[in-house]
Amino acid sequence: MVRNEFYAGWIVSGDVRVKGTHDPLISEDLFIAVQARLDGGQPHQKEHEDFPLRGFLRCAGCDKTLTAGWVRGRNGQRYARYWCWRKGCKAAASKEELEDHFCILLAQIQPTAELLAKLPTIAARTWETRKEQIAEDAKALTRRLEEQRALNLRTIKSKIDGHLSDEDFRTMKTSIAEETARIEETMKSLDAEKSSYRDLVQQAEAEVINFERAWREGGLHRNREL
Repeated sequence: MVRNEFYAGWIVSGDVRVKGTHDPLISEDLFIAVQARLDGGQPHQKEHEDFPLRGFLRCAGCDKTLTAGWVRGRNGQRYARYWCWRKGCKAAASKEELEDHFCILLAQIQPTAELLAKLPTIAARTWETRKEQIAEDAKALTRRLEEQRALNLRTIKSKIDGHLSDEDFRTMKTSIAEETARIEETMKSLDAEKSSYRDLVQQAEAEVINFERAWREGGLHRNREL
C-alpha cells in the first residue's frame, strides 16, 4: 500500500502517470521520503545526485519550483521524473527529456569578453566556497558512517540477545553494508574533487566557454554551482 501513488494524488496505469482529481491522503514530499526509505536511501532532500535541477527549474504553468523523484510503474520498473507539486497542476516530464532541453539551452549561451577577464576571480571565489562545502559534507558523512557502525554493533548485540531472527539479522546487516559502501564512495568522491588553484582556473574557463559540456561531465555540486 505504501508504494501506491494514488494516496499521494497520482493515478498510474502502465507507463502513464497523471495527477488525479481526488484529494491526496499524504503529501508528495512524504510519499517520496517513504519510497527513498523503502529503497534503502535517505529521506527526500533538495540536493540529489539523480536530480540536479530539482528545486531550481520552475513550472511554466504556475511558477512553482519542480520536485523530482523515482516513481514505480505497475510493472515494477522505476522511472525518473520531474513534476510540479502544486495541486491541480499536471506539469510533468521525464528526467531525460527535461535535462536534454536544459542542455540545449546551455549550449546557446556564449561568454562575453568581460566575463572571460574575470575568470581568475571567479575561480578563486568558487573554490573557496566549494572548500567550505566539502568540509561540511565530509563532517556529515563521517557522522553518518559512525551511525552505521554504531547500528551494526547494536544489531549484533540484538542478535546475540535473541531479539532478532536470522532473517531480520541478515536484512539489517545487508542494509548497513550497502549504506556504509555508499557513504565511503561519496567520501572518496569528495577527496578526488580537491584540486589546485591552477586546475580550478582551467575548469572555470572550460565551463564558461562550453556550459553544456561542463554540465554533462559535472557532478551534483559542480552542476548546482554552474
